[in-house]
Amino acid sequence: MPKNHPHPNEPKVRHAPAPRKPAPDEAKVDARDVADAVKRDRLAGLASLRTALKADADKREVQRVAAVRAEREAVAEADEFPAAQSAKSSR
Repeated sequence: MPKNHPHPNEPKVRHAPAPRKPAPDEAKVDARDVADAVKRDRLAGLASLRTALKADADKREVQRVAAVRAEREAVAEADEFPAAQSAKSSR
């Protein structure tokens, strides 16, 4: 066993936690600053809302197009193979 390591049965040395800096005092919030921030960020909030709504509308449009395409293919298959459909229904 190396000489620079403690014996495995010896208890582990626990180091004291590092001292932490005290939390800074929170500055008082001025109501006018809050009002200015709300006015400034309102348009940004509307822009993000518009972007989210546009993405949602695009996704719904893709789903609608896929549903219409699937319906057209189903109708085309039904028209293409009417004998197979009638043979299944007569059984």
